Amino acid sequence: MMSELWELLHHLDAPTASREYRMGGVSGNHTVLSIPEVARQHADAYRWFESERRGCDVGPSAYGQWRKRYWRLFCRWRYLEHLLGICCYREFEPELFGSLRQHEEWSFDEVMDFALRRVLKDDREQVEVLYEAPDDLPRNRLLQVLGLLNVDRARLNPPDWAASS
Repeated sequence: MMSELWELLHHLDAPTASREYRMGGVSGNHTVLSIPEVARQHADAYRWFESERRGCDVGPSAYGQWRKRYWRLFCRWRYLEHLLGICCYREFEPELFGSLRQHEEWSFDEVMDFALRRVLKDDREQVEVLYEAPDDLPRNRLLQVLGLLNVDRARLNPPDWAASS
């Protein structure tokens, strides 16, 4: 049975952005998005939501709050979209686009499910996933999965929106 998290990843809709980029090395007709642009859309929505919740405009400080709370996980989710071929981002290597699609058998794998949950849901680093894994989880398989995912590639510097708020 396909894990809940893996199923969610396979059913993500690609985000939209105001500008399109063409990137060499990506086969097919794909729109290449910018993570800072898509992130700004999310941060704008966060600012609106927080303003509605508080009954007044929270101002540009909402962008800093969003960056602090969500930036790292946001980048990781976008990176997995890139690996799955859902959405192509120019900040990640073009040859990685859709590379996880070659490993569909992993969608039913308990080790992949464990790694994805720890990295995406629990916001853990890869080394923490390795050392916190239960003893009954095959270590060689876990190393393979972590090598395949390599979420360290999703570490991007957050944009500075202060000037454009």
